[in-house]
Amino acid sequence: MTLVSIAIVAHNNWPDLELAVESALCQSWQDTEVIVVDNESTDGTEAGILRRFEGRVRYVRQRNTLDGGGYNRGIAESNGDFIQLLDGDDFLAPNKIARQMEIFDARADADIVYGETRQFQGHAGRPTWSDWDTRAHDDMLATLLDPAGDGAGLVIHAALFHRSVFDRVGPWDETLTGADFDYWLRCAWAGCVFAFSPGAWCFHRRREGQMSSDRPVMVQRTIRTLEKALMYIDREPYRSMARSRLAALRFGSAVTDPELGRAEALEVLRESRELDPSRIKNLPYAFAYAAVSIPGARRLLKSTPLTDARRALARTLGVLD
Repeated sequence: MTLVSIAIVAHNNWPDLELAVESALCQSWQDTEVIVVDNESTDGTEAGILRRFEGRVRYVRQRNTLDGGGYNRGIAESNGDFIQLLDGDDFLAPNKIARQMEIFDARADADIVYGETRQFQGHAGRPTWSDWDTRAHDDMLATLLDPAGDGAGLVIHAALFHRSVFDRVGPWDETLTGADFDYWLRCAWAGCVFAFSPGAWCFHRRREGQMSSDRPVMVQRTIRTLEKALMYIDREPYRSMARSRLAALRFGSAVTDPELGRAEALEVLRESRELDPSRIKNLPYAFAYAAVSIPGARRLLKSTPLTDARRALARTLGVLD
């Protein structure tokens, strides 16, 4: 059989990490190796791994280099021709890798095979999420850049990578918080072939305090990623799509981010309109200019009671929140 390396990146995930490791060890695909990259955890990760899994996994501890740095280390430590990346608080279905290897066997052109994701909540209370519509896409780059889309529903542990992808695309960006969107874009731009594997399930934990639940941080991550993408995406219609999405995100951050000073927020508004005048039309621009100029208006718009009203207004004005 072909060796598949499963690299799990952890940062203060114990005891959830135990389930992630068990799901990797219990794959129906028999020829696997499991590597745990510990991004400088301060909880019981090291003791727990050595006590429960000594001799069954390879444990590597390093300074915290965010998710991208953890993935890079996991790839560097791996020996497989195919690589599965997994965050320490998520887990895989037992047949996930086997199902995706079937696609690789059937599709000689495939570089990345991705499956479906089921979210689950790791804390009490009413769920505040919905599952992504994960399916096949004819143009993955266009899907990723679509301002109205959800990034094709891709999460890192849904994918199984051919090792050649990392030689072709290069290392993960260790300066970005949440580097997966950047990597998907780079893979798609490099011409990597994405193949969908229905029924290859992974499970994504939603919990309080996780990086993806911090909307302002993730918006800034996406802004930085799109700014980076415009340095290499030079072909239409993709360049215009990236500019349009970046314009909308900058516009929204200028209106709702109370940390931006008035002068800085007005400059961001101006830049957003220059990026895509067809997206940032006169009426939303005038509204945003007034909101930025009136003291306290942005903090009011950002308040939780006005969230639904703000999003409805953004859609009415033609700018996504």
